[in-house]
Amino acid sequence: MKRVFVSLALILGGLRGLTQITIDQTDMPNPGDTLRVSISTIIPGDYTKTGMDTTWDFSALFAMNQQLDSFVTKQSTPVVFQFFFNNANLASPGGVPSFPGLPSATPYTFYEKATDFFDDLGFAFTLNLSGLAIPGIAKYDHPDEYYTFPLTIGSNWSSNSSASISFQGLASYYTSRVRTNTVDGWGTVITPWGTYQAIRVKSHLVQVDSIYFDTLGMGIPVIRDITQYKWLAKGKGIPVLQINQEGPVSTAIYRDFFRQPIRPVNVTLGPDTTVLKGTSITITADANGGTPPYSYIWSNLALTPSITVTVDSTTRYSVVVIDAVNNAGFGSRLVTIKYAPGIEEKNHGSLRLFPNPTDGMCHLQLSKPKYPVRLRVLTAQGTLRKEIVIDTSSPGALEINLSDLPSGLYILQLYDGQTGYRGKLILQSHQR
Repeated sequence: MKRVFVSLALILGGLRGLTQITIDQTDMPNPGDTLRVSISTIIPGDYTKTGMDTTWDFSALFAMNQQLDSFVTKQSTPVVFQFFFNNANLASPGGVPSFPGLPSATPYTFYEKATDFFDDLGFAFTLNLSGLAIPGIAKYDHPDEYYTFPLTIGSNWSSNSSASISFQGLASYYTSRVRTNTVDGWGTVITPWGTYQAIRVKSHLVQVDSIYFDTLGMGIPVIRDITQYKWLAKGKGIPVLQINQEGPVSTAIYRDFFRQPIRPVNVTLGPDTTVLKGTSITITADANGGTPPYSYIWSNLALTPSITVTVDSTTRYSVVVIDAVNNAGFGSRLVTIKYAPGIEEKNHGSLRLFPNPTDGMCHLQLSKPKYPVRLRVLTAQGTLRKEIVIDTSSPGALEINLSDLPSGLYILQLYDGQTGYRGKLILQSHQR
């Protein structure tokens, strides 16, 4: 009989261990918390599976990078921020979109932790312009609802949030978030940090960010579609594991011990180069280190890994590459223009060409040269297509036959030993 009671006790104890936990506001972060997380884009195991009493084994995760998530009181942030976020009782430095070209001080994200919910209220930062501190406040018209308490299986909720900031004559920013959430499983999650009983929250987030530059008269809209899987355990403040899936890229963020950091983000654009004026070239940002995936912001506001540009003047092209945890690297490349041989842009006369456009035959009005000179016919990209010798016996109005060339814009150049001459000719040829 004694053995029966012992066996029954062990069975009941095991059943209690399989019971789902309940997450409430006491399990959220508190002021003064500094929580270390590791980041990886290589995720062993199926993170989409779920159910009741599920075991998720991610013990093979490898830290590619680390960061510290810290939390402070609202009162420790600038006074002007406190006024706008009067409902907040928690803040976290960082977690704010980057604004290229705008020097800003430490930003803060503001939260409200209550008995029934944990909400993101928005963010704020300060621009430092010409010695003036200008606050930027992005308070959501409706909070971004991270969690509603208590979190139990089947809980679901949604929110729709938007905010905007405007810096008169400089730039404006708009953001919106549509989030839907459900508690879709519970069980045991295993990470390099440990093994925990957890509840899983699945969130679908559609986020739109748009920066409009007044000086350029153009904006940069970015639409993101993200599925978030969050495993929450008792008393851990933030998820012990969160996996964000955005397009083909998935990123794991998990509580962890200190680990040696990996390399910073390094960016190269290739060596400085010299090209003929009007040449089109492609420049590619070769990024490594940090935590992929990378985001790109070029000096011409492009957001792609490569840009193709037509170089009309000497220009330094630069790019900021931001990795998955907001570490940034910078690269630049100087592209210098040159002019086709024989002519310097700053010292030339004009060739008188007619008719222009022409179907192949045109006349060149030119004083008789003292000695033979060569007329060079180049494409707009600087490629030599034809060379014509003009000798001293040539008449003042010289007929030139270009009918053997395809239609297009051509640059005609010659040099008489003292002065360079050039002209542009549009050829609408009829190939014979």
